[in-house]
Amino acid sequence: MITYLNIIFGVLGLITLTYAVWIKNDQRRGILAAIGGAFLLVYSISVHDAIFIILQIVFIVSSLIEVIKISKKNNQLYSKSWYENHHLREHRVL
Repeated sequence: MITYLNIIFGVLGLITLTYAVWIKNDQRRGILAAIGGAFLLVYSISVHDAIFIILQIVFIVSSLIEVIKISKKNNQLYSKSWYENHHLREHRVL
């Protein structure tokens, strides 16, 4: 049985995913996509749609994997640039 609360979860999921499409920051986009997917997962469970449930689980996991990859990439870039800057400062010729 669909209740108003389930419809609210569905609408929030659609709004969150739509907003995520317009975000420039890849990491934020992935996080918002996972949140929107979670809202839609709740809705799909409430309507007992097995295909949609599986789709949302795969979508959420994929979004979270993408966020983790981006985080690791950003951390590596930060670490590398910090090391290079620190190393260059130590060997700077005055």
